Amino acid sequence: MQVRIRSNAVVEYCGKRMVLKEFQDVKKLRLTGRKMTRTFSAKWHGMDLEFTIDRRFDRHGIESFVFQAATYQAPPRDHIAHYKKRWLIEEMFRTTKQSLGLQDCFSTSLKTQKNHVTSVFLAYAICQIEKNKRRLKNVEEAIRSFKAKNKWGITMQFSLYNKLFSSVFA
Repeated sequence: MQVRIRSNAVVEYCGKRMVLKEFQDVKKLRLTGRKMTRTFSAKWHGMDLEFTIDRRFDRHGIESFVFQAATYQAPPRDHIAHYKKRWLIEEMFRTTKQSLGLQDCFSTSLKTQKNHVTSVFLAYAICQIEKNKRRLKNVEEAIRSFKAKNKWGITMQFSLYNKLFSSVFA
């Protein structure tokens, strides 16, 4: 399991209780030069965890530190990569809830709920194809582009998708 953890969390490291944000100043864990990540073992609420410090720079060059906790040992680059994959899943759920109406089905019928969820994820897949095809930054931009099209443009777009998925049988 891989999660982001707040910087004011208190952990036990080498027999001492420390706040995570203090670790960026611990000499043997300090991130210097081109070093962007470091992983260390510590206890949090009695659990042995692997903590990763990730040094980031925003577009203005301002440095910040993000802390992640994991239940498994791996090199720091693997912890960062796994968290980035998880973040994509979080973005997908946010988009389907906020922009595509995943939470808007109030039916008590299981069949209707399944159809609603299937339709929402089909719409997300179509938006993902549109994002990749038009080289958009994110799925929300694809949704906005669909909303900006007129009825004829959307009809033409869906006829293309119909040809794309015509060989797929449910």
